[in-house]
Amino acid sequence: MMFALGRSGLNAVGRTLPEVANVRKVVVQGATRTTGKQRGQKPSPIRSTVSVVLRLGGAVDHPVTLIQTLARWGLVLRKAHEVVTRLVAGEKLPVLLADAPEPAEVVSTLERLGVAVGFPHPPVSINVKAIRAKLGVTQKEFAVQFRFDVDSVQNWEQGRYQPDSPTRILLKVIEQHPEAVEDVLG
Repeated sequence: MMFALGRSGLNAVGRTLPEVANVRKVVVQGATRTTGKQRGQKPSPIRSTVSVVLRLGGAVDHPVTLIQTLARWGLVLRKAHEVVTRLVAGEKLPVLLADAPEPAEVVSTLERLGVAVGFPHPPVSINVKAIRAKLGVTQKEFAVQFRFDVDSVQNWEQGRYQPDSPTRILLKVIEQHPEAVEDVLG
């Protein structure tokens, strides 16, 4: 059922409909007004999806509070419990918080609960020529060894193109642990 209301009607419906019909939201012509808010109250903070890497940063004195916080930010209760259990065991975990507040609030809240927070991000830029020189190989040898196209290696080194995000991550791994990549590639 759909109603067309003007501005004055929206305010009246927003005040009376929730009380009469036990409705929590009133949607009018594409706009949403959440009911239950009184004048002068702050609107609820904007939530967003945040990717974080969690590790133990101290003693977790209140694990139940930590589990409840992670659940409030979008983890299923069972997953939140698993995350806390693994953190206490000393693991470093990537976690996607689907309904998290601002990143600064995530950091301050979790640090108070004994969890250190990092935000994963790929390297912004990478010096392919320096990586190749460190390994002491030519462009062609580098390309063959790590399954890159020779033209791509040349373009990266000459600054015509930047590697995309997954490639920058792979290049960073090659820079720090070339033997690991060689083992994986066979």
